[in-house]
Amino acid sequence: MKRILLTLAACAAFFGFANAGETVIMDPATLTGGLADSVVDIGGTKYLKITVNEWNTTITIPEVEVPADATKLTFQAKYDAGSSGFTAEQTNLFIKIVNADWSKTLIEKGSAATADFSAYDLAATGGLTASIIQFAGQETTGWSAVKGGVVYIGKITAISTTLVVAEPPVTYNVVKTATAIEIDALEDDVMANVAKAEITNVALGTVANPADNSGFFKAMYDENNLYLYVEVTDDDPVQYADATQPWNNDGIEIFVDAKDRRYVGGARISAEQHQLRINLDRFYTGTEILSMDQSGLGTTDTMTAMTFKDNAAYYIEAAIPWKGICNGTDVDASKIGEGFKMCFEISILDASAKDTRKSILNWANNSGADKAYESNQYYGRFVLGSGGTGVATVAKASGITYSRANNLLKFANASSANVYDITGKLVIKAANVSSISTSSLNNGVYVVVAGNERLKFIK
Repeated sequence: MKRILLTLAACAAFFGFANAGETVIMDPATLTGGLADSVVDIGGTKYLKITVNEWNTTITIPEVEVPADATKLTFQAKYDAGSSGFTAEQTNLFIKIVNADWSKTLIEKGSAATADFSAYDLAATGGLTASIIQFAGQETTGWSAVKGGVVYIGKITAISTTLVVAEPPVTYNVVKTATAIEIDALEDDVMANVAKAEITNVALGTVANPADNSGFFKAMYDENNLYLYVEVTDDDPVQYADATQPWNNDGIEIFVDAKDRRYVGGARISAEQHQLRINLDRFYTGTEILSMDQSGLGTTDTMTAMTFKDNAAYYIEAAIPWKGICNGTDVDASKIGEGFKMCFEISILDASAKDTRKSILNWANNSGADKAYESNQYYGRFVLGSGGTGVATVAKASGITYSRANNLLKFANASSANVYDITGKLVIKAANVSSISTSSLNNGVYVVVAGNERLKFIK
């Protein structure tokens, strides 16, 4: 979205900042060497002219120390379609500024491109040595980048300000569990009486009714992991299959920050405020690397997740290691315990078809816009508590029993039932039965759904 460049005084009043200084990241008028050959003069002002090649367009600039209190970036830019075939109206101007090894990011943002010069004023996060700038022309319909578009960009300046702390819109108290949660996409007994947190804030698109898109999560923790159990009601669940845009497909996104930071107008700190994505039917276990944006979670600290789908709902369970959550920060994961506070946000992504987004729901973000991926202002808060009260072991699926010795499922009342394997594939469908033989199934873990009850069993 294009923003009008305000005076620094107006920006301070609008965002609640106190202006503290400026740092020039790149000035076309001072570039030397090969980059100087790409500088053009338009109306007496120097601009760097860049022809973008999908996501492959980067320049190396003289290193610039960007102070930690840098909170936004300003510059003038325009876009020309060139040979790309995409007009300015069909394109977002994308800019990313990082240090030499790409481990820390000042800004990573796409904003509406314009055919005439416009002023951009974008939230950013300082505290790095800026060395590389990536440019792209990004299609407004998705994440794809174009080839052949031309970007003209002027002096890029980082503005340092004093951030105003934002209060969390909502808080959730996380109960401690004495035993590790089994990650199988089914609610463990120990979680049965843990408080539900409804995910209801529409951040993008429209939601017709709760059957269209709704859900809740529960959370627990132990010394090693934060555990999440999520139920999503969706009348047209779309499994990932061969989709190529995970952010536009059914699933959830999770945002965590071990340092509990949220600021008015603040940008997401991408190397420390981690973004995780779990798509329906895209689950991994053990130490396999998830095909998702882990934004800093190391391969030895990988989240474990599992998904399961039935007719009009799906279920996700995840264990996120504290070491991964703390990666990139100075928080000691081994000392996390009762009283610890952290940022947390969760989004439900609803698709109407493969790679076609319908809506997004957030737990904490109540702004009415899709903010979680770019701003930390609206993140909620997790407060770690003790175990004990409110946590009980309860029996599940009292009307369904399974005899492994006899390979037989029994139902207290005649019922229609579906049996799924652990990937969510339907393997048995039966109507008005009091029992089902499982002798035809291969050995493994299965789930039977009958009415409002479901039972996990091992063949």
